[in-house]
Amino acid sequence: FEGMGMRPRIGLHFFLLILSTSTSSALAQGMFLGDDQDGLGVHGMVGGSDDLEARGAAVVFTSGGTFDIGLAWANTETKEPGEFGNLESNEVTPFLAFAFTRQGPKSAFGAEARLSYSWGRVTSDYDDSFYGTSEVNTSALLFGPAGYAELALGESFRLMPEAGVYFVWTRAKAEGAEDSVSESDLLAEVVLHLVLGKKESGPKVVLSPAWQSFDGDSAWTTTLAIVFTKSDKPKTGWGSQ
Repeated sequence: FEGMGMRPRIGLHFFLLILSTSTSSALAQGMFLGDDQDGLGVHGMVGGSDDLEARGAAVVFTSGGTFDIGLAWANTETKEPGEFGNLESNEVTPFLAFAFTRQGPKSAFGAEARLSYSWGRVTSDYDDSFYGTSEVNTSALLFGPAGYAELALGESFRLMPEAGVYFVWTRAKAEGAEDSVSESDLLAEVVLHLVLGKKESGPKVVLSPAWQSFDGDSAWTTTLAIVFTKSDKPKTGWGSQ
């Protein structure tokens, strides 16, 4: 957008909000599974802030309840025109999660490391006389730890509060510009997972409202996931008991 090379903080918070909606830790699903379970999950997400609204989807595979790999897509747009008109972004985000501690007899909580990298494009109806374009290419790196606890409320229902702090690096480059803009910040996130389904067998349905905060701004997301599981035990297949 106009003067992007001379105004490095333009759109920083917008890009971070987009990032937070597409890389919510609610997408990690290994914590919902038993130690010997693989899982295949489909996730749908809605979210936003005072100025933005977002929606997205993801597909996630879990190995042995400890390693997640997935691919997410998110679309974010401003609710009202701002300084640079109506903004809309589409992002694709591959991500990884690894559980280095799982809650159990030897630990009162679980902990994971998360890593993701996003590619996206922001478009605007703003008339850019500086570059003659209304498109900005974006990328973002996120990594950091998250911890969670599990409270069983019966055989088939669990509450799992979670908190994470992530380092975020973002890059933006307008079409036609020679230089790009890079910024970094910390993103804090709090999630409450409501898990329906037995931990050691069968599919799970998970509702995960989340709140993100960074540099004085905040956003929210709500993710609904269906996770089909497969035990390492020979008698079971996907979604079986």
